[in-house]
Amino acid sequence: MNRTHPDPLTQQLLDHTYRMDQTAFPLKQRRPPASRADRTPTQAVVLVDRAWAGDLDYLQGHLDDHGIPVMRFDPETVHQHEVLLDPSNRRLHVDGVTIAPTVLWIRDFDRRSVPACAQDPLVAEMYRSNWHEFVAALRHIAMVNVNAQFPSALEQQSVARSVGFHVPFTVWGNDRGNLRAAHGDNATLVLKSPAGHWSEPSPGVIGGAFVARTDAGSIGEIQRGPVVCQEFVDHEAEFRIFVVSESVVAYHVAKPSVRSIWTDPDSVEVERIRIEPALRKLVVEFAARCRIDFAALDVLHSQAEGPVFLEANPNGCWWWFEQRARRRFISRHPVTSAVARTLSRLHRTAI
Repeated sequence: MNRTHPDPLTQQLLDHTYRMDQTAFPLKQRRPPASRADRTPTQAVVLVDRAWAGDLDYLQGHLDDHGIPVMRFDPETVHQHEVLLDPSNRRLHVDGVTIAPTVLWIRDFDRRSVPACAQDPLVAEMYRSNWHEFVAALRHIAMVNVNAQFPSALEQQSVARSVGFHVPFTVWGNDRGNLRAAHGDNATLVLKSPAGHWSEPSPGVIGGAFVARTDAGSIGEIQRGPVVCQEFVDHEAEFRIFVVSESVVAYHVAKPSVRSIWTDPDSVEVERIRIEPALRKLVVEFAARCRIDFAALDVLHSQAEGPVFLEANPNGCWWWFEQRARRRFISRHPVTSAVARTLSRLHRTAI
């Protein structure tokens, strides 16, 4: 059966599908830390992400070097643990080890990622949902939650505008006529999915709904529900800026198209840079007002508009940038080191 998909986001969702392989990373890293000889609870940092999250493999190594125990959960293997959550005593029992979570960072735990336990779809969905709620409940026993209340996309835009960023004119909608009327037929636009880049129809099979650049007059019928429709801002440079507490690490990103970083990563050039003090001040002020511990900001430099804020991601991957970047600095893993310092400080404060 032939399919026609006029709108770019639907086309991209179907055209870019990945099968992720968690076996690329040793599963022993997901096991609980060792029990204490005196049988008191092990005070540990708890990290939650996908099994293949390279960011956290580097981060765990840094925390291990500082003598900080780490417990890892991921949706792919969480069901292999024997767990007991004791909210009254703020304890977590995992495979015979008693843990007192000091710091909890839930980066990515989508119930769709948990392997099904049964062929019956209702039973499988309940199984996945129960594991999702169990992980969410960890927030109530941890002493500190990283990015406890990360702002929504529209809240981010409001804060960014208030601290001095230019924010592109943005509307949300599902009717091409209304979107054209809002921007004008001659406008150049960027279309995004409100729910983020990724969709996971079955565990480990991930589809990418990536950013699309188009002319307002070329918008087709929108089949995926509302889209984010944003004006395209002419710019001279694009930055990925990681802010960790008050540490700022910035990369200049050069790419052939708005979606190359996902569809053709080898074509993307990355260079670590030192940003201007004025831009650094905006980034730190944005993070402070949002009360966030970590964020990856996408920012443009426009000759006409100055610093342009696009979005802030609470789970932005940093290891790819650290590995990809051309070297002009001594530290090879600056974001990893900054995150490790922040978690170490939070861990010791909690203790």
